[in-house]
Amino acid sequence: MKQIIIAIIGLILVGASCEKYHPEDIRIVWPIMPVSITPMKDTFNVNDTLAFEIDIPETLRDSLSGQLITCKNFNFSSFLDFHKLVYPDKNLGQQPSNGSDYTTINTGVGTIQSPPSASFANWNLQYSGIRYRIKAKLIVKQIGIMAITPIYSSPQQTQSATMGTNGNGETIYASFDKIKYFINNGQTNFHIYKQHCKPSSAYTDEQNWLENTGTFTFVVR
Repeated sequence: MKQIIIAIIGLILVGASCEKYHPEDIRIVWPIMPVSITPMKDTFNVNDTLAFEIDIPETLRDSLSGQLITCKNFNFSSFLDFHKLVYPDKNLGQQPSNGSDYTTINTGVGTIQSPPSASFANWNLQYSGIRYRIKAKLIVKQIGIMAITPIYSSPQQTQSATMGTNGNGETIYASFDKIKYFINNGQTNFHIYKQHCKPSSAYTDEQNWLENTGTFTFVVR
């Protein structure tokens, strides 16, 4: 009988503790990150230099909730995806990769893979304790219709990004699913993209963002 009473008391205590316990509040986010690829024009010559730059504070806005995300010592590891648009009837993923058509140059602010692989160049931001930055140069070495797309590649990190507290006073952790890179305030030469590549942006909001505002398209002659 004594053992039964002890067991019942144990169950009551466990139940009480479960009522007070709240798991970590982790939310999937798609933050928006401004990107600059300049000069902001649609036609370049072989051996022209493009500047790839990002300069952001510790806060980014989530495109899903509209809330601000605070990022402390966050790993923004990503890559530039390079394509040459040669098939007007095929989408971006079906176009040939052309990382070898570029020379990438580090300037000491952030890092970029040099030389690129056959299809991409990894890059990461430099964190100063206040801002995240990268300044890199891209020299294009071949003629054609070129497309550059930044892609987030880091694993989900739930301890480095927060969104305030919830109604229980718990910290809200942001788990990055993707990053919506916003190139040149939307000035990406999408009209050239549509002429030389089949857009699939009618299908999802994510694809629309990737093609319309997250890919910089230009002509090299």
